[in-house]
Amino acid sequence: MEQPPPVKPQPVDEHLSRHLMLILAAVIAVTLLLFSALIIYHEAHVLEQRLTQRLENTLKLAQHTLPTPIWEFNTPYVREFIHALFLYDEVVHVLVKSGDRELARQTRLTHNHLTGTEMQHSKQIITASRPIYRGDEIVGSIEIALTRHHVNNMMWHRGWIATMLMLLLMGVVSLAVYILLRRHITLPLAQLESTATRIAKGHLDQRIKPVGHCEIARLAYTFDHMMIQLRQMTASRDELDREVLKRQESVQRYRQLFDSMINGFALHEIILDSQGTPCDYRFLEVNPMFETLTGLTAEQVVGRTILEALPQLEAHWIEAFGIVALTGEPMRFENYSAELRRYYDVSAYQPKPKHFAVVFTDITERVLADKERRELEARLTQSQKMEAIGLLAGGVAHDFNNILSIIIGFSELTQSDLPPDSESQEHVEGILTASLRARDLVRQLLTFSRNNHPLQKRIELTATVNEALHLSQASLPKSVTITSDFQARHSEILADPTQIHQVIMNLCTNAAHAMGENGGVISIQQSAITLDSDSMQRLGMKHSDVLRLTFLDNGSGVPDAIRHRIFDPFFTTKSMGDGTGMGLAVAHGIMRQCQGAITLESPSDGGSRFILFFPCAPKFSDN
Repeated sequence: MEQPPPVKPQPVDEHLSRHLMLILAAVIAVTLLLFSALIIYHEAHVLEQRLTQRLENTLKLAQHTLPTPIWEFNTPYVREFIHALFLYDEVVHVLVKSGDRELARQTRLTHNHLTGTEMQHSKQIITASRPIYRGDEIVGSIEIALTRHHVNNMMWHRGWIATMLMLLLMGVVSLAVYILLRRHITLPLAQLESTATRIAKGHLDQRIKPVGHCEIARLAYTFDHMMIQLRQMTASRDELDREVLKRQESVQRYRQLFDSMINGFALHEIILDSQGTPCDYRFLEVNPMFETLTGLTAEQVVGRTILEALPQLEAHWIEAFGIVALTGEPMRFENYSAELRRYYDVSAYQPKPKHFAVVFTDITERVLADKERRELEARLTQSQKMEAIGLLAGGVAHDFNNILSIIIGFSELTQSDLPPDSESQEHVEGILTASLRARDLVRQLLTFSRNNHPLQKRIELTATVNEALHLSQASLPKSVTITSDFQARHSEILADPTQIHQVIMNLCTNAAHAMGENGGVISIQQSAITLDSDSMQRLGMKHSDVLRLTFLDNGSGVPDAIRHRIFDPFFTTKSMGDGTGMGLAVAHGIMRQCQGAITLESPSDGGSRFILFFPCAPKFSDN
C-alpha cells in the first residue's frame, strides 16, 4: 500500500493560545457590542416614549387652558401661553387657530426656515395637533412640534459611556481567559505534541504520559490506545496487501475469461408478481458474446427487464428461468426466440436465490441445416416413392392397356353381331362401359408415370383456365359457385392444354366434394410473381418468373395428419366407389411435366388452398 507523506509537526504552545485568544476575544467583543447596542436601543426607546408623553401632556394642557381665551379672541393670553411652552428646549413650533383664523404662532429661530409640511415630514421633529372644545363646540385648534435633538444627544452620551464600560469589561475577561487557556490547555497540548512528534518520526514504541486533567488526560489515554492498534495494523498490513493483490489478479483473470468467452453469458434477477409467480426478469450483467449472439447491447439491457427490451418475448422463457431461479435446479434446453428469430442452446443455473445465470450458443444455422436436410430427405423419399410407383404403374398400365384393347375390340364386335333387342346386348354394353372407364384410368396412370410425352406448346393460361372452368361449372352442383380474378396481363406458359384442363377440373371436383351438399364458393386467383432463391429451392423449380394460380374453397379442409399423402396415387378419403385417388396424383404429375409445382395450405378460417406455380414461357422459343 502507498505510504502517506509525512506530516511536519507544528508547534502549538504559542500559535494555539493566540488563535484561541483571538477567537474568544472576537466572540466576547461581538457579544458586548450586541449588548451595548441593545442597551442603547432600549434607552432611545425610553427617551422617545418620554418625548411623546410630554407632547401629549402639553396638548392636554392647551385643551384645558385655551378654550375660553380662544372663544374671547384673547390673543395676548394665548401668546403668553405659547411663550411659556417655549421654556422647554424640545418645543420648536406652536400654532393656535380659531376656526380657520390664526390667533398666535411662534417658531424657534433654528427651525424658522421650515414650513409646516416640512416639519411634519422631518425625522428629527415630532408633530401633533388637537382640536380645542368649549363645551361640545370646537372653538379652535393647536399644533405643537417637538425636536428630537436633545433626545439624540442624551442617547449618544449614554451609549458612549456604555461602550467604554463594555470595552473595559472585555479587556478584563480576555486577560482572564488567556491565562486559563495557557495554563490548562496550551501547555498540556504542547507536551502531547512533543510526544506525538517522536511517534511521527517512526518511534512507535513511545508511550504518552497523561498530562493535565479531564479532556486532556482522556485524549492522552485515547492516543496511547490508538498507537497500540496502529502497531498491530502495521504488522498485518503487508499480509493484507498481498491478499488484495491476489484478489485483484483473480478479478482480472475472471474479467478476461468473461470477456473472451465463446458462449453468451447473462446474469439475471427473477421478478415475481403478487402471487409469487415469475412474471419478468432483469438483466444484471452480460458479456460481449451476448451482444454478438442476440444483437442487443449491454447499454440496452443491463438494468432493464426482458419485457422492456423484448416486449413480445414468449412466456415459456420466463417460466423455464423462473423454475431455475426459485428451485435451484439447473436446466438445459433448445428453443426458438421469435422476436430475435434465432434458435439457442441454453444452460441455466442458480448462482444465488432468486437469481439465475445463462450460458447459451446460437444454433440457428445448425437447426436450419437440420430442417433443410430433413426436408430434402423427405422430398427425395417422396420423389423415389413416386418414381417407383410411377414405374410400377407405367409397366402395369402398358400391359393392362393391351388387354383392355382386346376386351374393347371383342366387345364392340360382339355388340355389332347381336340383335338390338337381344338381352345380351345390355350385358355387352356394361362390359364395354367398364372397359372404357378402365382405359381412362390407364391414361391417368400413364400421365402420372411420365411414360407418355404430350406435346407442349405456348398457350395463354388465363384462356385455358377459363375454358376448363366453363366445362367444370356444367358438371358441378348448382350450390357451388366459381369466382375468378386474373391479374396477370401476360400469361403465356409451355404446356399441353388438355392436361391443364384435366388439372383444373380435378381441383374443382375435389373442392366440390369437400364442400358437400351445402355447396360453397371456389375462388381462383392468378398473378405473376418472382420467386426468391429459398422459394425456388423449396418448390424444386428452375425459373424465378412464374404465374401463380390459387384455388381456395370453404370446404372441410385437409387434416394435418394426411397432408403429406394427398398427392400419393390411389390415396383417397372418399368412400368406396366415389373416387379412385388419382386426381391430385395426376395433377402433381402434370405440374412436374410443366416444370412447375403444386402446394397445399390450410387457411386459418377453414377450407383448402391449392397453389399452382407455372414457369412463364420464354419470350423466344425454338418450339
